Amino acid sequence: MTKETALGHKNANWSQKKRSCALPYIPIILITLIGAALRLYNLGEASLWYDEAGSLYLANQHADFTLASLAPDKNTEPPLFLYIARGWSALAGLFDLGLTSQASDFLIRLLPCLAGIACIPLLYAVTLVITTDKRVALLAALLYSVSPFQVYYAHEFRAHTLYTAMCLATAYCAVNALRNNTLRHWSAMTILMAAMMYLHYSALWFIAALNAYGLLTFKTHRPRLRPWIFSQSTVLILIVP
Repeated sequence: MTKETALGHKNANWSQKKRSCALPYIPIILITLIGAALRLYNLGEASLWYDEAGSLYLANQHADFTLASLAPDKNTEPPLFLYIARGWSALAGLFDLGLTSQASDFLIRLLPCLAGIACIPLLYAVTLVITTDKRVALLAALLYSVSPFQVYYAHEFRAHTLYTAMCLATAYCAVNALRNNTLRHWSAMTILMAAMMYLHYSALWFIAALNAYGLLTFKTHRPRLRPWIFSQSTVLILIVP
């Protein structure tokens, strides 16, 4: 066998190995693309409605923005979304040069839309790590991707899809932290929990549900009690301000 032939066989084997590694991800990629198409369709068709316009107005205030984001008479929600919206609005403004109102609304709503699309593989990952059943995880992702409710909120410039993505990412990190006791999962879970509280007040109930899960599975995860308490104490400290 010549050197060229051996090299050809090696390249062929490497290509086959790459294809075999990619094959398991094809179903969730296709499901994510279906969900993306549904969410991107007519994204800028309707004009921004009152709540969306109100968020955009507060986010674009240049004077006393921090005060406006915290003042209860101007903003009744946690301030994180306004900071995200302010950054996204500035980024979208770089491409909003002479665009129609519809195209401008598309750019603004692209933020929650992308978060909604990201929720599809996140839900797949969470379901897979909990059930270890790929078919169940794919079914969950498919139902989520075509859910009219989820498609609707992916078209709204509000915190809903960002909050959902954070919930899924937090659940994924929490399950892996309890099972594998890895520092990256403990750290990510703690940061995400604190960030969620600055994004949406209903995060309190989600965090309570995760703690209830920890209590119900206490016997199984007894060795993880100390890092769990440390994590939740850190979250509490971070959200006190």
